[in-house]
Amino acid sequence: MTFKIKKFSNPKLNNPILIEGLPGMGNVGKIVIDYIIENLDAKKLCEIHSDKFPNSVFVNEKNLIELPKIQL
Repeated sequence: MTFKIKKFSNPKLNNPILIEGLPGMGNVGKIVIDYIIENLDAKKLCEIHSDKFPNSVFVNEKNLIELPKIQL
């Protein structure tokens, strides 16, 4: 597997803007994006999984491990 894309919806967009928040020092970028998503009631469009992403795992809110993924 190189990339696997799972689509959740395919909305019609006019002049879309992508705001990116990456985890880094203090996780500030991810915290800001999580805040924006929650307060603007954003909907997930897709998830991208790949075996080419860095070797790591994350523990989610349910204490389950997840592989790295990109969510749009």
